[in-house]
Amino acid sequence: MNADVGAVKLEIRPRLDGVESLRAIAAMMIILYHMVLLPNPNIPVPSYLLVIKERFGLGVPLFYALSGFVLAYGYMDKLGDRLSIAKFYIRRYFRIAPLFYFMIVVWMVVTKMKWGYLPATLHDLTLNFLLLFGLVPGKHESIVWAGWSIGVEIIFYLFFPLVASIINSLRIGILVVAIAILVSSSFYSAASTINIGSYSYLNIITHLPTFLSGVLGYLIWHKTGFIQNKVIGGGIMLVALVSALCVIYLPATYGVLSAIKGVRLDLYVWSIIFMMLILSVCIWPNKLVTNATTTTLGKISFSLYLWHPLIVITLLDVYLLIGLRLGGGLKNFLACASVTLGAVTLVAFISYRFIEMPGMAYGKKITNSL
Repeated sequence: MNADVGAVKLEIRPRLDGVESLRAIAAMMIILYHMVLLPNPNIPVPSYLLVIKERFGLGVPLFYALSGFVLAYGYMDKLGDRLSIAKFYIRRYFRIAPLFYFMIVVWMVVTKMKWGYLPATLHDLTLNFLLLFGLVPGKHESIVWAGWSIGVEIIFYLFFPLVASIINSLRIGILVVAIAILVSSSFYSAASTINIGSYSYLNIITHLPTFLSGVLGYLIWHKTGFIQNKVIGGGIMLVALVSALCVIYLPATYGVLSAIKGVRLDLYVWSIIFMMLILSVCIWPNKLVTNATTTTLGKISFSLYLWHPLIVITLLDVYLLIGLRLGGGLKNFLACASVTLGAVTLVAFISYRFIEMPGMAYGKKITNSL
């Protein structure tokens, strides 16, 4: 892209409050997903809420699409030399590493105290502290519960400067996403036939189209001059929501998406839906999605994500007591959800204030001194 044009656009770019709000929604989806599935037996949910078990795990790919969009929005025109790339890596590192390292220690202590063993060898610890576990099948799920996604995210950070240098127009962006889908589907199909367990899904290649869909969303918005329009934004959101409902509830749609064995067509369709959702809230940050509550929760979404599995297993006895008192059904689910979301949010606010914020500030201090 033309550097002068990028500089002009930077001055008039809108805030990304809508993106923060979608981060909050993604975090809440994943928290509820694990809250229902981790207890044994699972927390019963009414049949009309089975979508939580079946689809809310998609909060992680939504995070990936959001990550691709935000990185493109913030850095697409700024990574033209070694110094700018070094600053990018430093800031990304201090955005992720402080809390992740803290959670490694927490899970080591908790596992030893609760189950009587240490969950990691020296090799495991080395991979986790180097943030390279996402490259190693069998080690990819991390010492930190739900930490597999961090391993995938870090690898995308490493390659993002290359992505930014290659994708310098919307046309090339579309071509790159198409190629990524072909590569992703081929890799997933091949990986599913060999004995590498969950790594066939939990890896950067499978999820690369999702990251790149976020980058593509940025390129589309950039092409429009960062348009702000209620009608256009609302229309895109309507199309995205109708598409999501079709994928979830229409048997014919499921049949089409699962027709090719070993290919995650559904994941690629969801990537496009997520791209449309991101565009819709950027073009029209409506109050239903983008408000003070969701933007605040979006800022602490990383802490929400990393802390929630520990909070959920800590609350297992509480879920049992709630179930004994309320039985199954909607009341039981809402009570468990209220307790879980309240506890996770409280811990996340503290974590963000005392771990994430100092880490980001230190990373910024280092880059400002370069």
